[in-house]
Amino acid sequence: MERPFFDRERGAALCEMAVVDLLAAARARARADRAPPRPSLESVLAAAEAEVEAMPPIPDAPIAALPGLRHARILQPSACARVSEAIERLAENRWVKGRGRDCANFGGRPGDAAVAEPLPRLLALLADRLAPWFKGEGGGGGVPTPPNHCLVNAYARGGGLPPHTDGPLYAASATVTLAGTAALDFRRGAASAEGEAPVAQLWPFPRCRAGGCPKSGGTG
Repeated sequence: MERPFFDRERGAALCEMAVVDLLAAARARARADRAPPRPSLESVLAAAEAEVEAMPPIPDAPIAALPGLRHARILQPSACARVSEAIERLAENRWVKGRGRDCANFGGRPGDAAVAEPLPRLLALLADRLAPWFKGEGGGGGVPTPPNHCLVNAYARGGGLPPHTDGPLYAASATVTLAGTAALDFRRGAASAEGEAPVAQLWPFPRCRAGGCPKSGGTG
């Protein structure tokens, strides 16, 4: 005789499963109710902007192995954490998945003058602090010129980029590490092989530090 689709044992099991699911959902709601409210974006940005405004003048800190290369601590760890949190909040709706990293673009789309935008105030403040490293770059004529574009990268553990150049659109560039530890290698020539020994290295490159590099024919 064919067994009925629904019987007493099956019904009891389904009821028990439903009760477990309801209890789990109730516990999750209770945990959410007890969790502190998420700070507003405005308050997070205000705290981070205050940290950047309080930064001391950025030191020149040249690296002798490669003319124009600089490296310096620019933020204390507590300030670095606030700035990192604020930038993550700014980037929430901008992340684009890449190979081994997520990217968020600010300041328009490079190479397309029709797609331009001002930097958010926090990033503009940080760019102003880095401006002394950009004297004479981009037609500045020796006057500090702040960067006008920002690419935020979130790398997977162990992720990174192969040797590359940023192309003719960039007169110079700076890297600010806000979380984790990075390694930056610099090689001469756009055709440098990945296994070739670098002419300069920033390693370890811990969080809260910045590195600046002039336009050159090298790869980083």
